[in-house]
Amino acid sequence: MKQKTLVLVLTLQALVCMTISILDSTVSNVSMYILTFPLEPIGIGLRALSLSGLAGDIAASTIYVCFGLLPILYLIIRIKKKTAKPEDILLVVLSILIFVALYHFVNPFYFTSLFGIMAAGKMIVCITIYTVLVGYIAIKLLRRYLDSDTRKLLSHLKSLIAVICVIIVFDIFGSGLSNLIATFGAVQSANTDPAVSLTVTYVFLVVRYLNVSAVSLVNIIILFFASRLIDELKSDRYGDGVVLSANKLFTVSKRAVVFISLSFIFINLMQLLVIKSLHSSDFTANIPLVPLLLVLIMMVLSKYFAESKEIKSENDMFI
Repeated sequence: MKQKTLVLVLTLQALVCMTISILDSTVSNVSMYILTFPLEPIGIGLRALSLSGLAGDIAASTIYVCFGLLPILYLIIRIKKKTAKPEDILLVVLSILIFVALYHFVNPFYFTSLFGIMAAGKMIVCITIYTVLVGYIAIKLLRRYLDSDTRKLLSHLKSLIAVICVIIVFDIFGSGLSNLIATFGAVQSANTDPAVSLTVTYVFLVVRYLNVSAVSLVNIIILFFASRLIDELKSDRYGDGVVLSANKLFTVSKRAVVFISLSFIFINLMQLLVIKSLHSSDFTANIPLVPLLLVLIMMVLSKYFAESKEIKSENDMFI
């Protein structure tokens, strides 16, 4: 995917996530939609179809079985093609989980009886299914990467960067913004004294959200520079473009380390200064270990590729 196309996709995704987060005030977290999709809509549809009559009940049962057997059917196809691998056993586990999950979504009162809270039950079941699915896909991708040449491996890496960018955008404008709005509501509900001002708390919550979002956007920028470096590596591993892209990535990563460190120092100091005026218990000491680790890895890689080009040039001159 070209960078301009990816920017357009991420922009549209951000607008959609923001719209859902702002307009849908009845849901505390947009991620609930994502976690239960498509199982909950399918369950609702099957339940309605089943209650419509005998024919509808038969049709609903047939659709239910077909959905549950999809992973098994895929496994049978792989066995017939003699392409099955040990990790394909997870398809059997996935099929069983889909049967169980769909049955509960068709009869949602079972979530309450098993988990106490219906929403929690739905999330636990769906997270379990997606964990197995993501684990299976990850193992398959790892096997594909190990069997790929360098050029294909770089292409896969670039695709992975695009996926990470999509996840980061959802985290900012989807779950992040939704959680911010939900926190506003929780703070307001917890305040039993109308004379107490919540302005400082609201301002701090917004500043903290913007701080975390800025760090995430910086990571996206770094990933874009890394993507450019990958393009240069695919074109000519020892070309001048690699050195130029690697140096740009190093410079951006170096500045990002400073920005991320200062931004979290700022937010923690701000939290300390206004702590007496805050009316929320959801405050933690922010240490940006993961963002810093990502940036430092990019710095090391960019330096490595730049030095590799210099060593190659020196060897060519010597020969």
